[in-house]
Amino acid sequence: MNTALCTDLLQQPIDSDQAAMTLALQLAKLGEGRVSPNPMVGCVIVQNAVVIGAGYHKRVGGHHAERMALLEMQERGVSAKGSTVYVNLEPCCHTGRTPPCTEILLEMQVAKVVVGMLDPDSRVAGEGVALLRRMGVEVVVGVQQEACQLLNHAYLLARKYKRPRFTLKTALTLDGYTADIFGQSKWITNLSSRLAGHYLRDSHDGILVGVGTVLADDPSLTTRLQDEQGNDIVGEHARPIILDSQMRTPQGAQVRTVGKPPIWFCNRDYIHKPERGHCLGVDTQGEGVDLEQVARHLVKEGIYSVLLEGGATIHRAFLEKGWVDRLEVFFAPKLIGAGKKALSMSPVSLSEVVGFDLLEANQHESDVHLRYITADWRSHV
Repeated sequence: MNTALCTDLLQQPIDSDQAAMTLALQLAKLGEGRVSPNPMVGCVIVQNAVVIGAGYHKRVGGHHAERMALLEMQERGVSAKGSTVYVNLEPCCHTGRTPPCTEILLEMQVAKVVVGMLDPDSRVAGEGVALLRRMGVEVVVGVQQEACQLLNHAYLLARKYKRPRFTLKTALTLDGYTADIFGQSKWITNLSSRLAGHYLRDSHDGILVGVGTVLADDPSLTTRLQDEQGNDIVGEHARPIILDSQMRTPQGAQVRTVGKPPIWFCNRDYIHKPERGHCLGVDTQGEGVDLEQVARHLVKEGIYSVLLEGGATIHRAFLEKGWVDRLEVFFAPKLIGAGKKALSMSPVSLSEVVGFDLLEANQHESDVHLRYITADWRSHV
């Protein structure tokens, strides 16, 4: 648990359900990139209008948020009897890797549970709320529901549509190029932007590239972070995912030797070829692989959020599939006049345009980082 943050919340005054749920969402986000295939969940416990307990789901196999918060309170000798529990996702009522959260909520005799959204998992799906109500606990559902859905968008897509959430990341000049006429792309953006890109890797389950990127750049696809003092710190390596229909990845490629073991997707005729690593055979479509099959396999592997790092062929395939759920665009204040375009897709009319809403705008020294989400994301939750 991020003990410092959870401790900082103790005794914080709470003036509304919305305020408490905001804190639960902040805690839940601390599990980003760590908990798949589980959802991100935070829990805040309030009594007499102040926070008396807080916790979040830290890693797969670890305690869920409610149990983390309540057990920590128990260790401090603080009673949860008669308290109100705020949690951004419906408490589970089944035994999986850990005991059901409804069990400890009842044991601790909480009076009320405020839930941000119901869990679409078929083992829960309203049953957690129903059980608590049957046992006399007051339950309120739907507080900050849209914010809760946005936080766990990847989880919802995986549960409902059997595909991960895909985020397209690109770095480009002001005139829209990712490389010059000689194919050189190092470095378009500055060091600060590149570090922000590594934090994106840290928050995703997988990084997807095509074999063209592997052959051209020999990337390691590892996550390299720094603390506030500029010291290197260990990040959470996302799982490399390589679309390589004919298994052309060289045996000496960096992606084979550092970070997490990659997953290759290739034509079924080539699954025998790699001497090491995890290769999944799928059908091919033209020169590429069947993205529907790729998506289903990734969900089975517990990979619910994927960062698309290129190249242009990969970006185009996912854009035309309608599967670019988020955009992370880094603009450098440079003009080069010609080169390799950042994005390419078949022309569409304005009535068919792929639309995105701005989530956030950041500045990394002279670079600008724009974060977008697909405009129709609400129809997919």
